[in-house]
Amino acid sequence: MSEGARNFLVWLVLGTAAYAAYSYYSRPTDIGDAIRQKQVDLTISASDANNATFTISRPSGASGGLTVSIPVGTLIRNADRGSQRLMTARPAVVSFSGATTTMKTTVETYCVDQFALTPTLNSKLSLVTVVDGGTYTEETEPIRQLAICMAKSYHYHKASQFALWLVSGKLLDKSYSAVREELSSNYRRLIAEQLQQKVGEVRQRLRASVPDISEGEIDVAIANYQRTEQAGDIESEVSRRVADDLTGFVSSTKSILDGCGYRSADSLFFRTAS
Repeated sequence: MSEGARNFLVWLVLGTAAYAAYSYYSRPTDIGDAIRQKQVDLTISASDANNATFTISRPSGASGGLTVSIPVGTLIRNADRGSQRLMTARPAVVSFSGATTTMKTTVETYCVDQFALTPTLNSKLSLVTVVDGGTYTEETEPIRQLAICMAKSYHYHKASQFALWLVSGKLLDKSYSAVREELSSNYRRLIAEQLQQKVGEVRQRLRASVPDISEGEIDVAIANYQRTEQAGDIESEVSRRVADDLTGFVSSTKSILDGCGYRSADSLFFRTAS
């Protein structure tokens, strides 16, 4: 081997090793790993099911650069009873450098639980990580894989959400009529729960804005509020929501599901949707 060839080979080996080392140390750290290793602290907030704001902070005394990734399919729990869990629909990367200690990023999300209450800015949201003794369950792994698949192509968010609900609700193996009845029953329950949530909010606002108001006066005001809210035709609202969902399921999800390994032609739901 000539001296020039030998030097080139040495340069190539050293360069490859250096690049591998650079790639290893500069690649983003998964948000779950960063939390577990106490590299960052995290708070999550959301006012609806379509987006969540991640506030990521370096602990006191932390130094050096750090890049944190939030993968697609990251599951977000909601500590509020009967409220929706979320799942990230798009990836995000946050980089710390210099004296920066806190970064915020808003991430597109899916609603996992269709018939649970929507998150509010007061909801206690947190990441489901290995700190909790496991990442994903048999229940959530299929929708995580679906979210990862859907992120590889552009789809309207609502269409992707409908596809995820079909899978998370195990609706593909039910007949169209059975799905319609299930949606109707769940929407009646959800509307009642939403009304109770609003009642609680109104009660709190009355207490805060009218300091001398008695509990009896609050009860009268609440009763009037409930009568006003219930004056509308609840069944018409249920029918509207069910029709919207069925239309969305049938018209916008087939190509998405087929592209992610689900055969819509073999689905009982699609076969009976006529």
